[in-house]
Amino acid sequence: MNRIGREAEFAAYLNELRAVYKRKRNLMKLLERVKLVAASP
Repeated sequence: MNRIGREAEFAAYLNELRAVYKRKRNLMKLLERVKLVAASP
């Protein structure tokens, strides 16, 4: 979504996932790991 200029929409989607699945600790760890990888240049 970053390549097509929809970063804000993707961030909102991730926030929604975090809210719905907040009790899924492994999923939250995975999302944080992916976020860190995606943020690095």
